[in-house]
Amino acid sequence: QIVMSGVARTVQFTGSDDFLPVLRGLQEAVKDEILVVNTLGSTRAVAGEIFCAEACRKELAGIIIDGPVRDTRHLSKYAPVRLYATLSTPYSGTTQSVGEMQVTVTCAGVEVQPGDIVVGDEDGVLVGSVHSFEQILPIAQQIQQVEKRMLHGITSDSKKSISSMSNYKDHIEKRLQDKPSSLEFRV
Repeated sequence: QIVMSGVARTVQFTGSDDFLPVLRGLQEAVKDEILVVNTLGSTRAVAGEIFCAEACRKELAGIIIDGPVRDTRHLSKYAPVRLYATLSTPYSGTTQSVGEMQVTVTCAGVEVQPGDIVVGDEDGVLVGSVHSFEQILPIAQQIQQVEKRMLHGITSDSKKSISSMSNYKDHIEKRLQDKPSSLEFRV
């Protein structure tokens, strides 16, 4: 289930461990945008409950931080705003570096452009252009259908195994012989 969707507003730190760029991004962001933040490997928290409350007040869709946040036990009360981060720490950063806004950033190893589409669920975040989402959507829908049929096979009275609904045995045999093979689900 999707818990966050919107358009990326990017924030690039120019100095680590400084939350001023996130505050600046919050002030410049508009309704339904998602802050996507590269903290340059910060080890100090660059957001927390107050910033999440501000994002909620401004009706932002979320905040994604490649770096640490704090106040994690309080963040869920600001739904529908969703905050994703790679770390948490109780120690906050400084407020000296203004950062750069609306530039290409790398967040958790993924390049994000200002205006990219961002979608998040309980497992994580997807980001890409409208064109990339148009291409991937049919594939994602097909995967969902296969997984639904597999779950039905496993949980129904027939109690089918994963290996009976795939080429598992053949795939393992080929891989043990270092031959090329792909695991395929056949349901």
